[in-house]
Amino acid sequence: MFNNKIENVPLETVNPEKVLSSGIQIYFPLGEILHVGVLFEPAGLIKIYIQVNVITEDILIQFKVIELNTPITLIMLFLNLGIAHYYSQAFMVLTENIKSRFKW
Repeated sequence: MFNNKIENVPLETVNPEKVLSSGIQIYFPLGEILHVGVLFEPAGLIKIYIQVNVITEDILIQFKVIELNTPITLIMLFLNLGIAHYYSQAFMVLTENIKSRFKW
């Protein structure tokens, strides 16, 4: 009735371009309407953009400033530094809010 036989099927090699995303982009706000974006691509490229809110937050203009071809380990270093910067800023904002609320 049931076929419990396991067939020997060759495993296909995984294409890393299909597994990895096309890139991770992080924006660092410099003001109300100006942001600097850094795009980390798995192919070893770092692209730096300047983004400006034109009329509303939904309409944006983005200019590519520079494109760097770097080793993937350097990209991971910059990505981790960017994430650490984001979390440290969030922690600083949290502590400032707690200080202002309790008036230490």
